[in-house]
Amino acid sequence: MKLRFSPRFYGGIGLLFFSFLIGKGSQLVFFLYLDDIVIRWIAIATYVLSWIPFFLGIWWIGQEYAEAVRKYFSYKFYTSSLRKGTRKVVTKTKQVGGRVKNKVKEKRLQHKVNRANKKSAKRR
Repeated sequence: MKLRFSPRFYGGIGLLFFSFLIGKGSQLVFFLYLDDIVIRWIAIATYVLSWIPFFLGIWWIGQEYAEAVRKYFSYKFYTSSLRKGTRKVVTKTKQVGGRVKNKVKEKRLQHKVNRANKKSAKRR
């Protein structure tokens, strides 16, 4: 199963990563500058604003991923997959069966030729 996603999906992953970086950076600034109240409020505002790309990224990723995975929970997917697999098995069985059948015919013919040669050798 190979899932291929759109640039929007990968953009959503980028937004999540960006949001985590900004959020952790603002937390770090918040705890490093305990004395300066202005920097602390700026860090709090930045942290709150970092949730916007976080939720947008979740929305973009979730929407596309849900559509990609939803087909695997449908009855139609499994019946078509079962038919496709059954066709492959039947085709392969016919191919192998044909080869085995030809080998058996060759062996029988070889056996008849060998028996005929032995009988003619005994008559001489």
